[in-house]
Amino acid sequence: MKAIEIRDQPILGLRRTVQITANGVRYRLFRSIVTVGVVGVAVAFLMNILSESLIRRAIARRALGRIAELRLAATWVARLTHPGTVEELLSEVSQDVTGEPALRDAARRAVEYLRFFGSLDYARRRALLHDAGGLGAFDALQEAAALARFRSALADLRSVRLPTAFDDLETLLRAWPGLKSHLLSLRKKRAESIAAVAARLDGRALIEALTDADGAFGDVIRAAGFDLAPGMARRVAEQARRTRDARLVEKSVGTPEMRQAVAGHLDLLPNDVNVRTLWRLLRDPRGASWYLALQKETGGEAANLTADRLVELARIEEELLSLARAERMTVTSGGLTGSGERMDWLVLASMLVCVVGISNSMLMSVTERFREIATLKCLGALDGFIMLMFVLEAAFLGLVGGVVGAVLGALLGFARMVMPFGSLATASFPFGQAMLAIAVSAVLGVVLAAIAAVYPSLKAARLAPMEAMRIQ
Repeated sequence: MKAIEIRDQPILGLRRTVQITANGVRYRLFRSIVTVGVVGVAVAFLMNILSESLIRRAIARRALGRIAELRLAATWVARLTHPGTVEELLSEVSQDVTGEPALRDAARRAVEYLRFFGSLDYARRRALLHDAGGLGAFDALQEAAALARFRSALADLRSVRLPTAFDDLETLLRAWPGLKSHLLSLRKKRAESIAAVAARLDGRALIEALTDADGAFGDVIRAAGFDLAPGMARRVAEQARRTRDARLVEKSVGTPEMRQAVAGHLDLLPNDVNVRTLWRLLRDPRGASWYLALQKETGGEAANLTADRLVELARIEEELLSLARAERMTVTSGGLTGSGERMDWLVLASMLVCVVGISNSMLMSVTERFREIATLKCLGALDGFIMLMFVLEAAFLGLVGGVVGAVLGALLGFARMVMPFGSLATASFPFGQAMLAIAVSAVLGVVLAAIAAVYPSLKAARLAPMEAMRIQ
């Protein structure tokens, strides 16, 4: 009897599989371009939203930081006038690196939960806290019954997630009475310190007194218990002087003579001249020189300033207006993308459309390649090889579409942010975060394409060779 030798099924290596896949893409170039386009459009839409959100948040952080820096004197006026609310003091304690660690950690956790409670809509907040709001939420949750209701309502609201574990919230609630007592004591001491500073003003306005923050009045502030470092004192004094000079300039436009002169110089009606009109005039050195000469001629209060000082004041005022506008325009709407929950759902819908489009394209590819699949199977190709071939093809197309779409979406998002924000968008561009978002979006394109190719590849793998050969 003749012996039958059974050998192992030959298996093609990954390199050869990739070559066959690349040939399939090249032969069906038009359909491949369509698949790349579907992935690219979906990823570009996602990346456009992500890039705008990242840039908007970066602009907001930069604008807030710069505004705080330019309004340092105003901040100190407020600090030396009012002891602040308990919420404001809580924020200060949470950022005080020199304070007691236990109090600082409890304050940070309390600030985190205040933001969380504030982010809830009315229905969810009422279900969890009933009528309590703000710091009153921590007082209300001191009662065991209220905490039990909170926990029960939280279990029912499956879409609501605490920012920390529930045990951490209970730890915060145990520390809250001591933290609250510390905040109230701090507020009382702050009020006493404010009274001590007010007693040394000698009839001066506080902003006027702060022009000497780097001198004797700075010593008065420190003696009252406020932490005013020498470097901070110099900056406060400089800004206080700038505020004083700016008020002199703004006051001058209120006189009929000055308004008439500015209107004639700019060819405007006197009623159209206001403070912003004057600052626009002073941004130009020639306009500043003209204004200064007029002030000296009429004996105005701003006559002692220099033209360079006027230009500096005007440009700072322009920057403040630009930053305030940027702050208003960068308010986020919540959601995962920062553009609102509706936009999140649109992104999800675009991803689903992408999956359906790729799956349809791959199914058409399977239909066109019945004879090729049958031939490969007759030559010994396993089901796993057929599946891998189609998944690799989809993943390759997804990679190309993902990279193209991510880069295009990032460029579109950056262009849309440059139009309203100008150089502020360029200076605030979060390069590292943007590169990470591009990489994630490109990977998402590969994943979507691979997922969409699962069903078509299964259909191709299960195809009977003889049946496929009979299909015309």
